[in-house]
Amino acid sequence: MRKILYLAKNKLLLTFTILILIFAAVNFRNILWGYYKLIDYKVCQPAEEFYNPQEVTYDNTHFEGYFNLLNNPEAGSRRYCWSYREEKNNLETLKEPVTSKLIVGTNRHKDPELIKLAKQAGIKQDLTYEPVSMYYVDSYDDSLWTQGRYINYKKAITILKNSVDQFTTISHEYLHYVWYRDNLESDKRLVDELTGFYRRSRELQDRMSNYQEKEPTEFFSYGCTEWSDHYLTPYIVSQCNKYITRSVLRMTY
Repeated sequence: MRKILYLAKNKLLLTFTILILIFAAVNFRNILWGYYKLIDYKVCQPAEEFYNPQEVTYDNTHFEGYFNLLNNPEAGSRRYCWSYREEKNNLETLKEPVTSKLIVGTNRHKDPELIKLAKQAGIKQDLTYEPVSMYYVDSYDDSLWTQGRYINYKKAITILKNSVDQFTTISHEYLHYVWYRDNLESDKRLVDELTGFYRRSRELQDRMSNYQEKEPTEFFSYGCTEWSDHYLTPYIVSQCNKYITRSVLRMTY
C-alpha cells in the first residue's frame, strides 16, 4: 500500500512538473512575443535588387530615330520583413533606384520642299509635325508608272522626283494617309457611296485595272483629286473638302 502511494505521489509530482514546464514555456513565449512587439523586432528576408521603369520623353523637335539616353539606371534594393508589432510582412526599401531617362524623337523625316508642296496643293492641314514621313524617291523599282505611294505601316508618303502634276500626286497619297488615320473605312455611308461611284465610272475602273485590290481608299483618293463634283455624291465631296481644297487641283474628269 505504501509503495502504491509512493508511486502515485511521484506521478502527481511528475504531472505537476510537466504542467509547470508547459505553463512556463507558454508564458515565456508570450513574454518573448510581448518583448519583440515592444521593441518592434523584425525578421527579414535577404535584400533583392529592383529597377524603376525607364522614363521616356517624346520630343517632336527631333526626328524619328533620335535617341538620347540621359543616364543609365541604377538598381535599388528592398526586402520583406515580418514585424512582430504589426504582425504582418512589410516591404522595406533600403535604397531608392535611379530611374533611367530617355528622349525619343518623334518628328518624322520630311523634305521641306514637300511640306511647301502640300500647302500649295491645297492640303488644309499643316503637316510640319504630323507623324507621317514625306520624301522624294528617284524611282519605284516595282513599277514604271507609279508617281507616288503611301505605305501605311511605315506612315510614309513618297513622291517620284520630277513626276508630272505633283499637286495631284501628293494630295492623292495624303488622302490615303488620312483614310487610315481617321478610320474612314468605318464610315459606312462613305464606303457605300464610293463603291457606287466606282461601279458607275468606267474611267475609274480603267484607271484601276492593274490593281489587285479594288479598295475604297483608292476610290476616295482618285475621286477627290481627279473627278469633278457632278461625278461624285454630295457626301463624298463634303468628305473630300474636309482635307483638301479641290479647286487648286486640275480635275481630269
